[in-house]
Amino acid sequence: MHWLIYGVTDEVVISMAYEEFAIVVTEDKDFGELAFAHQMAKVTVVFLRYRQVELPVIKQNLLRVILEYSHLEGRFFIVVTSTKIRIRTI
Repeated sequence: MHWLIYGVTDEVVISMAYEEFAIVVTEDKDFGELAFAHQMAKVTVVFLRYRQVELPVIKQNLLRVILEYSHLEGRFFIVVTSTKIRIRTI
């Protein structure tokens, strides 16, 4: 199942993902602050950081994250850029 969610707070998004055992894929930098400064993230967050011209590479890297890292247990904050994938435990 997947959702495109607009117009709700980040906290509601996290709560919905937690209830459904889902991950959050976002372009919203606020999720990093929630995860680390406020320790509110109860789910894995994949943060996509890119410029529009990099979108094809970002799509490939996101697919790589799904294929190579979906077996990991725990909660992570994963940053996907056009040149790297960074994984931090929450």
